[in-house]
Amino acid sequence: MTLPGTEGTPSVGITGGWLVVARTVPSDPSNLADESGEQLMAVPVTGGAPVTLLRHANSSVVPAPDGSLLVVGGTDAGHWAVRRVTGTGADTPVPTGLTAVPPMAAKITRLSLENGTLATDEADTSFMGAYYTRPVAADGTPGTRTWRKWDGLGSGPYATGDGRAVTFTADADPVGSYVQSVDSDDQAGFFYLPSASGTFLDVTGRYAVVNGSSPSRQYVGDLGVQTDLQPVLTRSVTAASVWGTGLWTPGSGNGVVTARNLKTGAIDATVSTGAPCVPKELQVVSRWIYWSCGTGGTAGVWDRTAKKNIPVPSGQVQLGDGYLVRQDTTAGTLLLTDFADGTAATREIADLPAATSGGRGTTWTVDKFGGPVVHVGHRSTVYDI
Repeated sequence: MTLPGTEGTPSVGITGGWLVVARTVPSDPSNLADESGEQLMAVPVTGGAPVTLLRHANSSVVPAPDGSLLVVGGTDAGHWAVRRVTGTGADTPVPTGLTAVPPMAAKITRLSLENGTLATDEADTSFMGAYYTRPVAADGTPGTRTWRKWDGLGSGPYATGDGRAVTFTADADPVGSYVQSVDSDDQAGFFYLPSASGTFLDVTGRYAVVNGSSPSRQYVGDLGVQTDLQPVLTRSVTAASVWGTGLWTPGSGNGVVTARNLKTGAIDATVSTGAPCVPKELQVVSRWIYWSCGTGGTAGVWDRTAKKNIPVPSGQVQLGDGYLVRQDTTAGTLLLTDFADGTAATREIADLPAATSGGRGTTWTVDKFGGPVVHVGHRSTVYDI
């Protein structure tokens, strides 16, 4: 008999008048994006067309004393179980569940959320680690994820706020490192920077900021064009944040920040935040400018509408629209500071044990377009604020 299937090594068993075949996952399966085991198939011993009993199955078929077969598999990783397959004459065998196998939570190594698009690097939810995107509703409900690309591209992915997600790849090649979209059909979403290494700093919409380290320069690239793949701006490395077409950086003197229009090159705004230092970190969201004098130093949020500085906690924070989030690694909690009414008030929004102490962008993130806060717990969980 010709065994059904072609990939991997077969394991076979007979029950009733059916030959049941499971196969190992080969080192290079043809269906990389959806490979949690090969299909479990059966064919009549008297001849006939093969049928699929399970979409995914483990690699072995074990005979039971009553003439049935024991297999492990399911429709997907969320419905994995030990199942009994019993031949009943001419009718196709139907696997019946005996013992459920609980799904193992995926390991997420990077996450980014902007304007309702959650981008993740998931190390073990497919045959190879991969980048995924999924929509997240305003109430925190996640939608169906979409596979984008294998995760061998470097750091990321970083959601941009316009539906795109990008990665940063450090490359010592003479051409340099690059930022690129995780969507293979995205003809723009790409730019080079002449640095052999670096750190991705910020992105909003079509503009991304990368701090190069070899040489030490700051590069701003335009992800909305495909004709000129070079940075639109190269400058000294400082604190920086991009919002819309404006690049916000420290100005001259303590507390002064300026906004450069990335389309025209002109300085559109100069703001004195009242910071007692040249800011070591800047984050800009809508009317809010978060500044910090460094780890353990003073920090505040400048309200550009009310022309008022609001003292807030410092540390590894991420700015949202009217609030900021930070992690207390000692207490194992995620804290939200709401300052939209002009006064900072902090409350706990989630427990984050020591195992999830990776920090912003690794175990938790904020949608700065007014959406929810997301963090990785026992299961990847979306929390509405």
